[in-house]
Amino acid sequence: MSSRRHIIALDLLRGVAAICVVIFHWLDGNSSRYFQASILAVDFFFALSGFVVSRAYAVRLKAGMDLKEFLILRAIRLYPMVFLGTVLGVLRYSVKYFASGGSAEGVSWIAGHAAMGVVLLPDIFHPSAEMFILDAALWSLAFEFIAYGAYASIGFRLGRLSVAALLVLSGAGVWAWLQGVFPFGQVEPAHSLDGMQYLYALSRVAFSFTLGAAAQQLPDSLLRRFSLNGWIAGALLVLLFWCPARLLNGVTAGLAVAVGFPLMIVLCARSGANIRLQTVASMLGDASYPIYAIHVPIMWTMGGLGKYFSRIGPIFSMSGGIYMGLIIVPLCIVSGYCAGRWIDTPVRAYLTARYRSAGASRRPDLTRP
Repeated sequence: MSSRRHIIALDLLRGVAAICVVIFHWLDGNSSRYFQASILAVDFFFALSGFVVSRAYAVRLKAGMDLKEFLILRAIRLYPMVFLGTVLGVLRYSVKYFASGGSAEGVSWIAGHAAMGVVLLPDIFHPSAEMFILDAALWSLAFEFIAYGAYASIGFRLGRLSVAALLVLSGAGVWAWLQGVFPFGQVEPAHSLDGMQYLYALSRVAFSFTLGAAAQQLPDSLLRRFSLNGWIAGALLVLLFWCPARLLNGVTAGLAVAVGFPLMIVLCARSGANIRLQTVASMLGDASYPIYAIHVPIMWTMGGLGKYFSRIGPIFSMSGGIYMGLIIVPLCIVSGYCAGRWIDTPVRAYLTARYRSAGASRRPDLTRP
């Protein structure tokens, strides 16, 4: 697929998936089994990232683009919201510390995790804990950055047999992980370094990212008569992610990851800009990454405050948490949109301009003798 135009339908899918993750995290934290299949949204994000990165950079990397330049540009894309998510996590645990009278996690604990969070370094000292305790969503961003490095180092050069071998090996890990999740509903909201969790996470990013990148390289003649409207695809994603884990099994979930997601991405990419309500779809796409990156600390800060003020009324108690989600989930979405518009976009534009300017100043002036 050679076209370089912006694909609004994929923006829409990214936004829908991010919102489903927010809903899942709130419901799962309040013992509801609905939207448990949203755990597969991370695999969808990995596949979409592989598709988009291959589409934007494969030709440039093959033409000699420097690995350092590629990683810097991807870091600029990720890090403003990584930093903000970590700061919000610091605020959450700081409030918890002072509200507990100093009995909760202390200043050194918070500072240590903040330092690891801003550089996407997981908690290696407590392998059974979440990788990123201040903002649990950062685990997938850390693994995505690993995928960036692997792709720009060697991945874009791999032939078909090598890609197939990588998919088989990583697919085995994904299959093993799926058997532990579906249909038993034992969904892990965040990953740790304990046991097989780290290998499962590596398998998931390797499989879906590689599959997405391979799907982008499909010839235009293949499936050229087919496309999929973004809103229909978004509705299908919601229907899948709505399912409790017990309604699926390893086979159906595996088919969604291995076939459904890449096929949906390719067919929606073929729809191009031909989508109604383009402004709404574009807004969802712009807000999707900030929503995903910062919703966890916002959600559980508000949930903790609701629990603290439970004496005000039942809607503020965790027993009424499902209803409180009617306030907190939209708040997370709006906060993500605002962060994307007024923090992420301008900061990335500034950093990109500074990087381009610095690069230009280092080039020799060939007009001088």
